Amino acid sequence: MLNQEKWKGPTPTEEFHRRFEETLTEIENMPEEKRGAGFARRKLIQGCAAAAACTAFFAGICAANPVWASELPVIGELFQLVEERLSFSGDYDSYMESVKTEGSSEADTDAANASQSASDQGITIKASEAYCNGTAMYVSFSMESQEPFQETMEKQDGNPSVILDTELQIQDGEVLFYPLAPEGSFTDDHTYVGMIRLELGDLGLGQAPGENFLANFHITEIVGDLKNPDRPDTGYTEEELAAMSEEEWKQVTREAEDKGEWNQYPNAREHWWKDGSWEFTVEVPVNLDQVQTVELMDAADSGIGIESVTLTPFEISLKELDANQETATMPVMMDADFQLLNGGVNVTTAAVGGHDLSTVYIYICDYTEYMDQLKPQYYNGEIAEEEFRNLLEEKALYKTEVHFDHMEN
Repeated sequence: MLNQEKWKGPTPTEEFHRRFEETLTEIENMPEEKRGAGFARRKLIQGCAAAAACTAFFAGICAANPVWASELPVIGELFQLVEERLSFSGDYDSYMESVKTEGSSEADTDAANASQSASDQGITIKASEAYCNGTAMYVSFSMESQEPFQETMEKQDGNPSVILDTELQIQDGEVLFYPLAPEGSFTDDHTYVGMIRLELGDLGLGQAPGENFLANFHITEIVGDLKNPDRPDTGYTEEELAAMSEEEWKQVTREAEDKGEWNQYPNAREHWWKDGSWEFTVEVPVNLDQVQTVELMDAADSGIGIESVTLTPFEISLKELDANQETATMPVMMDADFQLLNGGVNVTTAAVGGHDLSTVYIYICDYTEYMDQLKPQYYNGEIAEEEFRNLLEEKALYKTEVHFDHMEN
């Protein structure tokens, strides 16, 4: 939830709002067995809290727990703790580099470590590794708290629901507001570890700005969803709520939320949080090894088509032609085994871990038809994989396939 009145920093960009709306659409179109028609009502009755997801953030070591800290990998290897939890999985060990101050050498370890940490409100955040492949940037962090973190709800993917309200600036560019969503884990009461992934397109960058670039992070608030949140006191039993009409239930819910200030974000009934100022700058190295781009510049008669497709060790992304902007479309990608390629918030990018990318099948579908019909039918098990692919072949407004050299995933 984005509280514009509370936020005093830069105004979120149109691109951020577009990605945010895409995420909401994904939630709304979640398969029935995962979401259910009574999702909202069960959320109130069962006391569950919705979790937002956009990117990944790496944070978490505890100075207050020297015994556990002594067992951690050295700085520069923290990503190993959460590699298997990341949506965009892969061999990070071969690409992530330890962060250092601008112009410093590998030997300047003490100076680099001092430069990349920020402490406030009893919490220290420290940068560890960074990497950019021209499509996305990855930065790993550690975060340590003198006081124990409160128990935090886990999202559907198993990652704790944590949001870092952040002002982000790349080089000397515009300062952007990002509510960063970490992927990682709490290793003990004082410690959380994870990684942040941000696509350059979302940052207003068509490509990486040079051999390396500076990314300044200014975190102003850390928010977590409570593992056991309170629930609004409506004055009615669960049976009475379930028996209400939709209109009656909405009215009761609104009154309960307004009375208890549930509409505020964050609020003490559903969240724990820390306001403060954690600011640091990371020099992000660019590594284009194993990056392949296929230029297509191909379109159907309608003008709908693809300009290019890029494959990195962690993601595949396509760039659509802008010839036809009147039709809302949804790109769908499948690997050589006709398995769907899925990713994060950006629908034009998908994770590639565990997939055969020698051939990638691409379909651009009508947005409404895909989201309202094709996708629900497939995810709800109403149609088999082969029938789903046949429908894509039949319904696609544009389709093609691209081939890449062998890449281990």
